[in-house]
Amino acid sequence: MRNQSIMRAASSKFGLGMLSVLGGAAGAALLLSTSNTAFGRIVPWLLLAATLLFLQSKSHRKET
Repeated sequence: MRNQSIMRAASSKFGLGMLSVLGGAAGAALLLSTSNTAFGRIVPWLLLAATLLFLQSKSHRKET
């Protein structure tokens, strides 16, 4: 039982780490491939999306 929870936590951390790396790479590519003006227009939408995902994950956690 304890080993299963440890494995779940480790795989969850690995998954979050991979998503963080991929997100950072995507953000860097977006920054390098767009103009300052275009990137400035995109950033608020990226922040909104991140905020909505954060809120959704908190509400999902309360249900379980």
